[in-house]
Amino acid sequence: MMKHLIKLFAIAMCGCSLLAGCNNEEEGNGDLSGDFSPIQFVIPISDADGNDLLDSTRQDNLLKDLTVTYKNQTYNVKTEREAYEEVKGNTTRLIMPIFYGLVVKQSPYYKTYINADYVLTFGEFMGGDTKTHEITLAVADRHQVKLTYAYTVNWKKKDKKGMPEVKQQYFVNGKEVSKFQLIYSATDGFKVP
Repeated sequence: MMKHLIKLFAIAMCGCSLLAGCNNEEEGNGDLSGDFSPIQFVIPISDADGNDLLDSTRQDNLLKDLTVTYKNQTYNVKTEREAYEEVKGNTTRLIMPIFYGLVVKQSPYYKTYINADYVLTFGEFMGGDTKTHEITLAVADRHQVKLTYAYTVNWKKKDKKGMPEVKQQYFVNGKEVSKFQLIYSATDGFKVP
C-alpha cells in the first residue's frame, strides 16, 4: 500500500512540474518564432457592369486568353483540381508555400470579402519574408497590366504578443491600390475601379 502511495506521489509531482510555467515578466525578450502563412496574388476581374469575367459559364470569359509572366516564365490559367493534381504528394506538416501557378478559384470567402465569385490566384510564396513580387497579367496579345505585391515584416515593431508588424501593399501599373480588383474591356484593357 505504501509503495502505491509513493508511486502516486511521484507521478503527481512530475505532473505538477509539467504544469508550472513562467509569467510574462520571465519570458525573456518576447520574441516568438513560428510559421507565417504563405502569400499569393488574389485577383478578381470583371467588366464595367460588374459581370465576372473569370466565370467559365459566361461566353465572354477571359480564362483561355489570360496568362501571367513571372521571372520570364509564362503561366496559363488552370483549374483548382488541375493545380492540386500537379502538386499532389508534395506537402509537409510545416506551413510551406506550394507554388500552384495561375489558378482560377471559386469560394464563399471571396464572395464575402472581395465581392467576387471567381478570382485568379498566383503563387504561393513564402510568408514571413520581406519580399516584393511582380507579375504581368495579359489577355492574349491585346492588353497587359503589371501587378506588384509587396509584403513587409518588421520585427522591430511588435504587438503586445511579440508578433511583428506585417504590411501588405498592392500596386497596379505602379500606382498603389487598397487591393487587386480589375475591370477589363476589350477596347480599353485593364483599369482599376
